[in-house]
Amino acid sequence: MAATTTTVNPPKPAISETPPAGKLALNPSQAQALERQIIDWTNRLYESATEDQDFQRQVRDTLRLIEYVFEGKHWAAGARFSRNKPAMPKARRHYWENASMLTDLALDFQVRTFDHANRHSPFEEMLNQLCVHWALQNYFDDRIYDVVLYGLLHTGPAKLQWNSSLNGGMGDVQIVPIAPWQWATLGAGAEPQDSECIIYFHPVTRDYLIRRFGPTAERVEPDADFGSALSGHFNRPAHITPQSWATMGPALRRSLGVRSTAGSDDPYPKAMLKEFWLNDDSKNESSRTVTVGPSDSAGNPIVNWAYRVEPGERLYPRGRVIATAGDCVMEDQCSPYWHAKKPFPIYRPLRVPWQVSGDSTLKPWVAMNTVINKILGGALDSLYAINEPTLVAPKGAFPAGDWESLDPGAAGGKIKYNNNAPRAPEFAKRAEFPFAPAMQSIDMISKELDMASGNSAMSQALGKKQVPGGDSLE
Repeated sequence: MAATTTTVNPPKPAISETPPAGKLALNPSQAQALERQIIDWTNRLYESATEDQDFQRQVRDTLRLIEYVFEGKHWAAGARFSRNKPAMPKARRHYWENASMLTDLALDFQVRTFDHANRHSPFEEMLNQLCVHWALQNYFDDRIYDVVLYGLLHTGPAKLQWNSSLNGGMGDVQIVPIAPWQWATLGAGAEPQDSECIIYFHPVTRDYLIRRFGPTAERVEPDADFGSALSGHFNRPAHITPQSWATMGPALRRSLGVRSTAGSDDPYPKAMLKEFWLNDDSKNESSRTVTVGPSDSAGNPIVNWAYRVEPGERLYPRGRVIATAGDCVMEDQCSPYWHAKKPFPIYRPLRVPWQVSGDSTLKPWVAMNTVINKILGGALDSLYAINEPTLVAPKGAFPAGDWESLDPGAAGGKIKYNNNAPRAPEFAKRAEFPFAPAMQSIDMISKELDMASGNSAMSQALGKKQVPGGDSLE
């Protein structure tokens, strides 16, 4: 943890206030008390964000969309009592078509220099070639592809960070796609930069924590929610309530939970790593200049993003970063980025001004696809009723063995029955299905679905005698 202030007995923080950072020198009991205080405060932040009803509803809706589109679960239990539950996966096809259109395997930026008028610039050409090399070397196109896939659900968050382990230990810039159910914001803004706090949480192994944070991570105890017990199933993450977990299907649990190892302890115990990127207006209340960030024993900064703070000045003008795992503080530092922005860009195809999350591109497609499936289900019911009609007859009209072998829909078949039966057998009367209006409805809904997904616009563009170029195609 960063040791930055001289507060001896910090007050117990409420959720609306930031706990003070540590002293320049703390004895073990004071350090433990301060760590406990920070853990309690960050846990309140985490619970406030993840137990919010809107957050949990959005998580459930998102994972149901994933079930519908990618796992073919078009029919919920009890949705139809008929045996025919057809699925026409139009929403799935439109999803992949849009993903392909938005990720054309080309860089979305070009380096331009303006010191050569309209003449060719070898320096500019070299920079663009290096950008392509860098993108391929760092799997930039794959990372953007993942962000776009999440964005088509509703929001595609990402984390832009410096990873010192890349490039053979020399470090490099990295973009990390984030699932929309693994991040949350706190505050009153509709943009990530307006938030008071952004929380990024995801399960990691204990070995990963030790590699990243060093010996301080050896204190981390695996989370019970992530497979330390001999259960052999998908365990409930801490940010999902037991009530919500009980109503989720297996696919939702696979998407959110972490599978524990059946029959033995998990060889790679896991814990939830939580990163809190927050605004902090704390000031240096001591009479001495203090160092914020990594420093040597004399208090001199040892990295280029650490700095000295004079008395009365803000301790975290660029923001504060707290990382916790297994009820231990892994890191408590200032933001390492000089631009003073929270490093979380987001992709929202349908941005709305009243919330951070975007509107779902996929949700209306699924609604229209569901109507198409229901119409097809009724049509199949009627076709099966014609091909395999239901025969209604008194019990004594046929011998017991004939009831099992009787095929009333067989072409040219003859049925003999007992003349002494109370009444003659007859086929069950069913309402006549309006096939022509039903097919017209499917065509109308399919047309609207194509228009909503942009598929019709692409088809019209490809049908032109002169196909528009990439720069003019909107």
